[in-house]
Amino acid sequence: MAVEAVRALEGVAGGRVHTDPDVLRLYSRDGSLESGELPLAVVEPVDEAVKVVRPAVRYNKNVVAVGASASPSGNAAPKTPDAIAVSMAQHV
Repeated sequence: MAVEAVRALEGVAGGRVHTDPDVLRLYSRDGSLESGELPLAVVEPVDEAVKVVRPAVRYNKNVVAVGASASPSGNAAPKTPDAIAVSMAQHV
């Protein structure tokens, strides 16, 4: 199943899909003290995502990708009042 998922990502993002263990390790942690897991893949954004995120960066706004808003850990909820929520609900 994992191999098929990576191949599907490669079909969308081509060479912007990374599965090298060193790259995955870089994305398995953030600035918190919580330990993370290795992701299946790291995908550089496709053009439409870049076009959405660029203004957010320009105006120093947080971006939260939201699927079904069902995250039990609170990851789908913006942590700042002026964050930009990018809905993925229609695309899954």
